[in-house]
Amino acid sequence: MSLTLQGAAYSAYTRIVRLVLEEKALAYAFEEIDFISEGMGKSAHPFAKVPVLTHNGQRFFETGPICLYLEEAAGGPALLPEDAASRAHVRAAIAMLDNYIWPDIRELVTQQVFAPIAGGWPDDMLSERMEARLAKSLGAFAGHYGNGDWLGGAAFSLADCHFAPMMDYLMQTRQGLALMEERGDLAAWWARMKKRDSLAATAFSLEAYPFAAKPGD
Repeated sequence: MSLTLQGAAYSAYTRIVRLVLEEKALAYAFEEIDFISEGMGKSAHPFAKVPVLTHNGQRFFETGPICLYLEEAAGGPALLPEDAASRAHVRAAIAMLDNYIWPDIRELVTQQVFAPIAGGWPDDMLSERMEARLAKSLGAFAGHYGNGDWLGGAAFSLADCHFAPMMDYLMQTRQGLALMEERGDLAAWWARMKKRDSLAATAFSLEAYPFAAKPGD
């Protein structure tokens, strides 16, 4: 099986696909596109986005469809439950993360992580608004998906792969650390997630990229 993934290691959605590949123990080539430093000129995506998966000459676009394709075509440990109702719950968790949680995490991380790295100043008022919004949205999400060992219940699933890169970024902010002090259910999930080999295998350092270079480096 010939698999090549285009993307940036620091892209949350690229990392989601990498987590799925790692969980399924699939060998793949990773073509890094540092779009912050260099733009998206190398992307094979019709709209110049990442990630892009190439498998045996066919290209697949968008994180959700790529992960479902890997689940259905690539073998390895199952990351979706067997019954239709449970699969629907996993897909609903992913949709909620995409629509109601990630946009606020992304904005918070832009202000608290990326702005300082780039030599700018975070917008603390905007960060406070994002923290308040996330307190509500994470509470609502955990009320439905935070009661088991994993987001889909007893078994690890695509929903856990989806949330992990988002949570990893969130926990790099003081606001995220404060939020997890109030959310023992999600904090416990994150503690379990951090022990998985796939998370370590997809780790990265923002400081290694040109956009993080300081004057004189």
